[in-house]
Amino acid sequence: MVTSKMPVDETLGTATTASRIIMGNFADLMIGMRTQVRVDVLKERYADYGQVGFISWLRLDVQLVHPQSFAQIVGILP
Repeated sequence: MVTSKMPVDETLGTATTASRIIMGNFADLMIGMRTQVRVDVLKERYADYGQVGFISWLRLDVQLVHPQSFAQIVGILP
């Protein structure tokens, strides 16, 4: 999967605009859900404006089955 959520402000030498790539066999990544997804309605906070807010909670863990299946390239400069 491709994402744009990687930081672009890492320091490498004198550069402060470095980034990194994480790649691997993501079939070797486990995600364990600790709780069900919970969605609460926040009526009180937004009542003055006739609005309704939502807050969502989820607890999960991530574990690598084989850490050797993953690598990262650091210090990528634009």
